[in-house]
Amino acid sequence: MATALDLGCGNGLMTAYLAAALPETAVLGSDADADGVQSTRATLAANDLEREGVEVSWDDALSRVADRSVDLVLLNPPFHDGTVVDATLVQGLLDAAARVLRPGGQLWFVHNSHLRYRTEVERRIGPVQQRARDRRFTVLSATRA
Repeated sequence: MATALDLGCGNGLMTAYLAAALPETAVLGSDADADGVQSTRATLAANDLEREGVEVSWDDALSRVADRSVDLVLLNPPFHDGTVVDATLVQGLLDAAARVLRPGGQLWFVHNSHLRYRTEVERRIGPVQQRARDRRFTVLSATRA
């Protein structure tokens, strides 16, 4: 069975999307913040998306997820520590995504356009494609080499 992961699931919107769009796929929402985990669980429940194979985990940097075990990682990471932009917050999350992605697996990554993470993603994951960009946000996909 394929596995999709919403890393830093926050309010659970993307975890819910994965659960609805990929009914034959195991889905994991993971967040280091307990409030994010509770919010994701509530989002799944409110949208009747709780099912076998859909899990939410309170976990820091995917410590409970096996290496090279995931086919798809979605990452829309935090870029703020309070009100200050902190570009370093994403480093551990990119490392975790690189560790858990299977060869041929994909990372889809949203980031603030001015932060320019393409080189970081390519170094950790593999070939990168820019999927969308405007003045505020960039969406990249990368395939695990």
